[in-house]
Amino acid sequence: MIGSARRALKKFLEPKNIWSMALFVLDAPFDPATRLGTPVKVFDTKALRWTSGIPYTRADPFMHVVGDWLYILYEVVCPGGFGQIAAYRTADLATYEDLGVVFTNGAHLSFPLCFDHGGETYLVPESLKSNAVSLYRFDAFPRGVEKVRDLVAGRWCDSFLLLQDDVWYLFSTIDGALHVFYSDNLLTGEFHPHPLNPVCVDKLFSRSGGRPLAIDGKTYRVAQDCSGAYGRNVNLVEIAELSPTAYREAVAFRDIVPLDKTWNGQGSHQIEVAFFKGKWIVMTDGQQPDYFVNRFLAPLNRLF
Repeated sequence: MIGSARRALKKFLEPKNIWSMALFVLDAPFDPATRLGTPVKVFDTKALRWTSGIPYTRADPFMHVVGDWLYILYEVVCPGGFGQIAAYRTADLATYEDLGVVFTNGAHLSFPLCFDHGGETYLVPESLKSNAVSLYRFDAFPRGVEKVRDLVAGRWCDSFLLLQDDVWYLFSTIDGALHVFYSDNLLTGEFHPHPLNPVCVDKLFSRSGGRPLAIDGKTYRVAQDCSGAYGRNVNLVEIAELSPTAYREAVAFRDIVPLDKTWNGQGSHQIEVAFFKGKWIVMTDGQQPDYFVNRFLAPLNRLF
């Protein structure tokens, strides 16, 4: 009895981290060798959560440009709840409209990869409890999400798609190992496992931290550093060779997110880049310690 009480007290006293996001505006293309400066907007989650509607997670930002609007899709989690996909939008990078939750399916959702293909906008979120990597289509972006199909079965983490030489490649992680699948058709084709799977088993680089980035004619996959702790920082790995029979990569940039701000002092695990109205927009997420008093406010979350 005493041992159980001590373990419960120890768990209660352990530091709890929360996740926030930030948006940077650059006049020149994103250079991973150059440190990011000061963000123009921090979507900070550090707050006193006396009600269940105040989130402790805003993470995994993905951007999507539609006309004069820049949309930000991200994972949001509130006390007592589970991950859902929410969105902001901005037309001027100064004011941001909170669109609230735009997709939920009763299971924990995160990593809302969105992209255009064939005149449609698609979504591939992480959903471990659904036991599949699933493709969805927006009927009226950013709402009206409808399931198209399952791409691969299993409890896969942080998946992204890459179209190269008319072949679709799906990168995803399971049990700490990165695997690649390929198909000749996103909507109808079977995704075959790559013969060199797993292509990475090093926890420094084996879990994705965003969509791939094209920089100076090279393609890089974003890898979050999960060695020792979850979401320590973000690395870039060059995809040097990719085909249905070959794969070769090389680590190019390490720890590209400066962890020197209050909102991200404990780590980061995502980076996203978009071009909007003549500017290069970069988003990252970061973790920081929560207010200790929120542990005592937790019972109120169930009442309000």
